[in-house]
Amino acid sequence: MWLGLTVLLVVFTVFVQTTLRTTSWISATALFAYVQMVFVVGTVPLLDPSSHVDQVYGAMLLVVVGVFLVVSMVFAPAVARSIPQTSERSEEYLPGLGVGVAIAVSLGVVALYYATVGHVALFAGIESAVEGGDADVATLRLASYSGERYFAPGYVNQFRVALLPALAAVTIVSWRRAGVPRRSLSIALAVIAVIALLGTGQRAAFIQFTLCVFVFLVLLNARKPPRGSLRFGAIFFVLLTTATLALARTARGVAPGATVFDRFLESVGGAIGRFFVDQQRSGIITFRYVYEMPVQDGREWLRSLQGLLPGSRGSSLANEIYASVYGTPRGTATPSIWASAYHNFGLAGPLVLSVVVALLLSLVSWLGLRAARTNELHSMGVAGVFVGAGMWATGTPVTPLNNGLAVFVLLWLVGSRALARNSASQAELRPDVPSRVNSDGASHVRRHKGERFPGRPRTVPYGQPRRSTGQVGR
Repeated sequence: MWLGLTVLLVVFTVFVQTTLRTTSWISATALFAYVQMVFVVGTVPLLDPSSHVDQVYGAMLLVVVGVFLVVSMVFAPAVARSIPQTSERSEEYLPGLGVGVAIAVSLGVVALYYATVGHVALFAGIESAVEGGDADVATLRLASYSGERYFAPGYVNQFRVALLPALAAVTIVSWRRAGVPRRSLSIALAVIAVIALLGTGQRAAFIQFTLCVFVFLVLLNARKPPRGSLRFGAIFFVLLTTATLALARTARGVAPGATVFDRFLESVGGAIGRFFVDQQRSGIITFRYVYEMPVQDGREWLRSLQGLLPGSRGSSLANEIYASVYGTPRGTATPSIWASAYHNFGLAGPLVLSVVVALLLSLVSWLGLRAARTNELHSMGVAGVFVGAGMWATGTPVTPLNNGLAVFVLLWLVGSRALARNSASQAELRPDVPSRVNSDGASHVRRHKGERFPGRPRTVPYGQPRRSTGQVGR
């Protein structure tokens, strides 16, 4: 097994040298490769050498991830040729009435959801921590997404973890780049987005969207890390640590009466362990469970797909596995995507899935990186699709859809349409004068420095672009 891991590491090194250097380090293919390598490297040391099932699982992981890397390398030259040789030109996109309505609707859906659940786990945890209460935050957290009073969590997630925070980020960045003085409103939008993401007590959505925002800023900055990346990382770390402490996610590892600093250290260790150990151990446990079951011939994936329909809870496999291991259904143990494919289609399932995923992610990367021009909405859509597809490591193909993948595809399409309208409007203007198109389709000519058009004042009013570059963080 260790020899196989060494070979896979060599293949990954070749993949980095031949693929990532010629395409992009933030593409969907790259993100998926990062996640899978972490998953495999963390799994191999946890395998039981005397267990036949564990050896089958380890060999399967090594083979399917290796196949994914090789197929991706084959199609990398085609993706590389599509990337513009010059840096992308980032065009400003000022949100209009449509974006405002979408944010208002999303906010209403999220508020109705929390009102139906009856609590916000994040607030309850903070109140308990500040006042020294003994609120059962774990139960509140579980009730937020699998209790008796919750409704349509899959549909609500489209607004809670995708549309609302995505449009909030687009609006904040658009205002900042255009010089619109709306600091208070920007802060309010940011706070609302954080509450929507962390309110249920689930940190995974917050982590994934934070990565999405980082990729979004990189795409706006000509695929280079923007200035202020360290500050961005520090803010993320503070919010995640605060939420971890408030939500009692580390209570099992901290002795009674522990100080805040002890809880802080435990929260950091818990986050690292969850990413590098816990998920991998859960993958092994779930494969041991499904290995003894008959092949489902796709029926379990079909039940998961039916879970998208109102009134259907979908597949209960993750709850069944958790109950068999821990004796309680209060939790989930979700199989890895490869274990899920094995459970549904046998040994051929993971192998075929690795090839299909490599082809699809190469196509998605090609479509997302080939644009010579971008704007805030387009970049957010591309970033969301890259991260949503690239971070898929557990569950069925329905998992990325539940995490808002379709919403980001829609934002990508709307952003592309705005770029197309911009190109059409530029064709009617002077070819050397770029322009900007608002979300309502109105075209506005961008004035070059030192140039004055007839009838145009020298002072550019608020809301008009201040510069023609797409740099973020100024």
